[in-house]
Amino acid sequence: MTYFTTGAQLQAALNALPNTKTGDFVAFDSFFYGQQYMADYQGTLSPIEHFVQIGAARGYKPNATFDSTYYKNAFADLKNTDFNAADLLYHFMQYGLDEGRTPNAALATFDGTAYLAANPDVAAYVNANLAQFGGSATNGALAHYVKFGAAEGRTAPGTSVSNGQTFMLTNGVDNIVGTSGNDTITATNAAAPNTVLGGLDVVDGGAGTDTLSIADTLTAANADFALPAGFTVKNVETLNVTTNGAIGTYAAGSDAGAFNISTISGLTSATFVAAGAGTGTGSEVTAADTTDVSLTVAGNNAAEVNGGKAVTIVSGATGTGVTDVQGKGLTSVSVKGGGVVTIDNLGGAAGTTTSIGTTMTAVTLDGVAGAAAAVKGAAVDTVTVKNQKTALATTVTNGTSTALTVNVDGAGYDAAGAAVAGVSVAAGAAAKTITVNATGTKSNVIVSGAAATTLNITGSADLNLAQAPLATATKIDGSAATGGLTLGTLNAATVNVSTGSGKDSLTLSATAKATVNTGAGNDSVTLASAVAAGSTINLGAGDDKLLVSTGSVAASTATAVTTIDAGDGTDTVAAALINAANAAQFKNFENIDASAAATLDVELMTGSTITGLTLTGGTGGATLSNIAAGVGLTVSGSNTGTTTIGVKGATAATATADSFTTTIAGTAGSTATALAPDTVAAGTVVTNGVESLNVVSGGTGFVVNTLAVTDSALQTLTITGDKKLTLTFVGTNGTAVTGATDTVNGVKLIDGSAATGVLDINTTNVTNVANAGLTVKTGSAKDVITLAQKATVDAGAADDTIVSSVKGGTFTGGAGNDTFNLSATGIEIGGATTEAAGVVKTTIADLSAGDVIKFSTAASAFAGTKIALNETVTTLDAALALASNNTTAGQITWFQYGTNTYIVENADGTTGIDAAIARTVGDVVVKLTGLIDLSNSTFDNAADTLTIV
Repeated sequence: MTYFTTGAQLQAALNALPNTKTGDFVAFDSFFYGQQYMADYQGTLSPIEHFVQIGAARGYKPNATFDSTYYKNAFADLKNTDFNAADLLYHFMQYGLDEGRTPNAALATFDGTAYLAANPDVAAYVNANLAQFGGSATNGALAHYVKFGAAEGRTAPGTSVSNGQTFMLTNGVDNIVGTSGNDTITATNAAAPNTVLGGLDVVDGGAGTDTLSIADTLTAANADFALPAGFTVKNVETLNVTTNGAIGTYAAGSDAGAFNISTISGLTSATFVAAGAGTGTGSEVTAADTTDVSLTVAGNNAAEVNGGKAVTIVSGATGTGVTDVQGKGLTSVSVKGGGVVTIDNLGGAAGTTTSIGTTMTAVTLDGVAGAAAAVKGAAVDTVTVKNQKTALATTVTNGTSTALTVNVDGAGYDAAGAAVAGVSVAAGAAAKTITVNATGTKSNVIVSGAAATTLNITGSADLNLAQAPLATATKIDGSAATGGLTLGTLNAATVNVSTGSGKDSLTLSATAKATVNTGAGNDSVTLASAVAAGSTINLGAGDDKLLVSTGSVAASTATAVTTIDAGDGTDTVAAALINAANAAQFKNFENIDASAAATLDVELMTGSTITGLTLTGGTGGATLSNIAAGVGLTVSGSNTGTTTIGVKGATAATATADSFTTTIAGTAGSTATALAPDTVAAGTVVTNGVESLNVVSGGTGFVVNTLAVTDSALQTLTITGDKKLTLTFVGTNGTAVTGATDTVNGVKLIDGSAATGVLDINTTNVTNVANAGLTVKTGSAKDVITLAQKATVDAGAADDTIVSSVKGGTFTGGAGNDTFNLSATGIEIGGATTEAAGVVKTTIADLSAGDVIKFSTAASAFAGTKIALNETVTTLDAALALASNNTTAGQITWFQYGTNTYIVENADGTTGIDAAIARTVGDVVVKLTGLIDLSNSTFDNAADTLTIV
């Protein structure tokens, strides 16, 4: 467990410790913590609250001395506890410090005996308070060093720690001279009487690596912080300044008011944090060329650094303030956030000539809110763009360097993961080679260069360069990349392309001889041009695709051999690319894609063994012949045309058990939902001569599928899968039945009983039905069966709908509240007025409560009382006549006869079963299997429906 949930709790506990426990040691150093961990923090927590609520769990250090990770692992009684850094800090102050527990690895070799021998005054102090240290003088030695000795500049024997003293500026006149160690000078500048910065103060760090830290709370947010005139600083290597206002006085086009640290001797590093806007809505610093500078500003405030070596600027996450860095000694510049960026490595003795400095080599742009970044320098060879969620055009002005590396990480996608257009880097005029290194998370960028002919791609992250492929490139080498590369439509000059082990895609536009090597991974190459003879395309390992938009492949000549090798894996080639002249050049392909118009005899492909066909999306129109038995079709994208597949040996005359399987397996787009799914349309698939068809309706995500079938020899069609399928029939389906004794030909069965997705089946154009009739079965979803002929239907589970044809049939709804639609014009009995003549067209085998029967629009009322059959009824015909013995047009009555129940709709309002009335149709008779009580059923006159209760 942890003991502190707020910084206030921890501060109160530390404050309660007596001075004998703490000495001069600062347990929680707000300045140190803020500098180390809160430079990018945009929230409202104070440093100690941030430490307790966030940093403690991450093992952040509360001061420069105490390392909680080391402390916990160094002592067995703490190692297996749940203490976080806040708990461990309190433990150290309350117990560990006096118990001789070392707070960090550097002090693990501290020699307490030598420390006491070198400091007799400390030995006297320890001996006088020996009980406080558990009776151990060496415990007391370590405790004294941490509490007092380090700040006093005493040596820590046995360690490599070089300690100086800690000095604090006062509200008087200070003249601080540091030791030979690493001194710390602090100044907390507040309102009088706590204003400690004065014009007569002198800070001399002396030898060692010394730090001056200024925390300014006096300056208002709309004011500018500056050191008082006369304030002297020298021999200080590190400067840290925080202020409520701005750093210096910012003015566009003028450096006169900048916070000038260029005259501080020995200064190597300066860090500034400005919370306010100041008078000029920004902060500005001038530094020597030997000083690393970090400047953090808030919100939309501008940030400018003149001079400096390695410069870092951090602005508000969505800030729009101008960011400007210029200097003749710059080595690298990093900018996070902020608005329009200008980075200029100056050249010349006076430092006024722009863009020609040779000291700056690297620039990092991190989540810049502005739309443009200008990077100027004759030695710039590396630009890093990361976390860029909005458009940013980066232009490198460099007329010297011949190569540029662009590192990208999370560039070109917004917070929701959607692609963002316009994240670009334009190389300098002399750059012939551009290398894009993609790491971290995926990126979507544009790179360009007027002289660039070679594009190298490395890194492990996915990279999309399809917005605007490098227009001048003749060679693209991505062989070292392990992330997926999306290269887009390459320009015609790009004749040499290689990719790595990721899932890569590109469209080739070269008309000259080209070489493409896609390496490992599931790659896709699309041809948009006529590839010349002598070209080589090696797709390598993985399941690869060679597709076509408007391209073609030239046949080999005597002097130019064309090689198209799919390599290992299950590979796909577009049928439209292959003809009798070039077919032998295509080797090691397993699938043929029929998405584009083509005519192909697969037996021409002597270098490949075809095991599958695909439709990836297009207008279709392909005709494929001599497809081997067992080869199926997989549809992954929507198609609008007709695909004709000739299965080898399958003809209508053979009546053999040929079969073919179509699998629909598309993937939903990112915007698809359950209520608005994406449709994957297989188009019309013609498989004439095949007796048995199988359809698998699958896919990934929110998709629904459609398929139209044409098969002149169809007998059985089986459907499986978990995605909705709309199935229709086009043209002739089924071989014509030759006579009453023909039990072979005709469509016998459409079986979707194993499907779990919704089935919407329309049997229109199932033109040749077997003598035994057509049987339709559906599965466990809410299916719809629309019939164009007499059929036996078993709709399976769920709330299904069966729409009868004029021929009727025998219908089983299965579990669920089913709807039997008997409203087809012409479903009435017509000329059949007796049982023998077929007066009963429609039988419902399992009508139950909750089911609905829809009648024709002539239906007007339902008589809930069962018709009682009298002694005159000895046949079903007599019972039907009695049931229709009324004069109410559209009256629906019912009775039970034998073991079954019958419903009669008296269409014309005349007594008796009528063959025809004025509207050329007759009464409706429905047989219900079993004795079903309809007395409580309800009739909706507007909808012409009877709901069974």
